[in-house]
Amino acid sequence: MFTKRITRQKRQQIISLRDKNYAHKYIAEKVGCHRNTVGKILKQEGLA
Repeated sequence: MFTKRITRQKRQQIISLRDKNYAHKYIAEKVGCHRNTVGKILKQEGLA
């Protein structure tokens, strides 16, 4: 079943890729989510 949820693993992946200074578009492609979602997650974590 496909869900739109961002799991803890994906959240950690987004943060680690952001620490390596990758762009939101690249992070979204690697993790498998929308680039707007990347920005939303980073804002929630206080990193945006």
